[in-house]
Formats: sequence, C-alpha cells, structure tokens
Amino acid sequence: MTDQDKDVPWVYGSQTYAHERSQSDAQQSNENVRAAAQAALLINGGAATAVLAFLSKDKIDPFVLKTVPICLFGYAFGVLSGAFMTFCMGQALRSWSIAWREYSVDPTKDTGAENDYARAWHRRGRYAFYAAMGCFIFASAILAVLLFVSNPVQAPVRK
Repeated sequence: MTDQDKDVPWVYGSQTYAHERSQSDAQQSNENVRAAAQAALLINGGAATAVLAFLSKDKIDPFVLKTVPICLFGYAFGVLSGAFMTFCMGQALRSWSIAWREYSVDPTKDTGAENDYARAWHRRGRYAFYAAMGCFIFASAILAVLLFVSNPVQAPVRK
C-alpha cells in the first residue's frame, strides 16, 4: 500500500476501504440477521399460539391433549433457537467489526484470531437457525400426524 492509496477512497487494501467496509458490513449484517431471527421467532411462536387456540376448543380427543405438549415444546425450543441465533450473529458481527476496525487502524496487524472467533459464532448462529426451522418442521409434522389419526369425540352430523 502506497501513500497515495490512503488518500483514494475505496481502494482495496486502503484504510478508508477497511473503515467503510466495517461500517457497511455491520449495517447489512444487522439487518439480515434481524429479519432471519424474526422469521424464526414468528414462525415458531405463531405455531405455538395456533396450537393453544386449537386446544381451547371443546371435545378434543384425549390422545391429542396428551401429545400436544411435545409439539409445544418443539415450538418453544424453536423460539429459543431463534433467540440464540440473534445472540450468535451479534457476536460474530461484533468480532468482524473489530477485525475490520483494527485493520483500518493498522493494516499490518494480524486479525486472524478475531476472524476465527467471528466465524465460530457465525457457524453457531447458522446451526441455531437450522434448529429453529427443524423444530418447526418436526413439531408441525407430529401435530399433523396426530390430528390425522385422532378420533373426534363428537362425529359430524350428516344429513
């Protein structure tokens, strides 16, 4: 990097580029993580709310009443996974921002450890998102099979 590179904005390897990249990455990542986490939380939370609303009906098969808590646990774990995902991605974003900030101050500084730390948190966040979606699919599949095989207490009247 030459002295001229320091004065030219957006030259890869320049301190200006590193600073702008740090700010841009932080903003975009924050928006994307927030949207994904909200999706994970809303999908699982909405499903749990729908199941609770369904349970308020009269004359539900006792087998359904005994088995639905498994589904509710799945949805609750999905919400927890979504919240953990938000935390993990925040930690990853923080570490990457620190690495870019350190690079913008001193381009010769080794930021490998901070980047590795960020990648580890990012991996955990991805797994938490997969867990949240898996919980939704698993709990919904159990609920669907449960409702399919259940016998309504009061059969519909046919004319």
